Amino acid sequence: MDMQAGEQHEFLTSLIDVAELYDSAPCGYCSLSPSGTIIRINRTLLNWLQYDEQELLGQKFSLLLSKGGQMHFEMFFMPMASVKNAVKELSYEIVRKDGSIMTVLLNASVRLDDKGKVAAINNVLTDNSERTQYEKDLMQAKRQAESEKKRLQFMADLVPEIIWTATAKGNLDYVNARFCQYFDCDGWQTRSSFILSKVH
Repeated sequence: MDMQAGEQHEFLTSLIDVAELYDSAPCGYCSLSPSGTIIRINRTLLNWLQYDEQELLGQKFSLLLSKGGQMHFEMFFMPMASVKNAVKELSYEIVRKDGSIMTVLLNASVRLDDKGKVAAINNVLTDNSERTQYEKDLMQAKRQAESEKKRLQFMADLVPEIIWTATAKGNLDYVNARFCQYFDCDGWQTRSSFILSKVH
């Protein structure tokens, strides 16, 4: 039974090319020395950044980051990696060779030597550009909606008719100036009980 399990393990091991998995993974991998220099980097990350391997090996990883990212990496990431032996979900902007920016999520795990000191920091970088763009678009849409809402409320305050809006649950969320004049309220006294007390 053990022989069969051993043979099966050898067979599975022969199917897996670890180096190829590392190089062609859908995320970026790089290993750093304890001082933060790049000692290994996969093909995916090189393609993202548009560099050749020889251009980056031996270089400080922080030099690939935006100015703010460089400071954060040196003052926060490196100490945290040394103390906690892991770093999770930090967002950084990486500068490609052509100067364009790529947003990534960085996760790291630390390999310790026999004496318990940092031997290497292994990093996994996930392309976060689409999510970042989605968040920017969402914020822009929210700002536009708020601006449009204020514009419509300004226009509603100018008309002589009484206007109000309510949520799906029936709670008033807006009354115009004419409403406040008619019911002698300040715009904040718009609870359903207040409104019902005015209805006859």
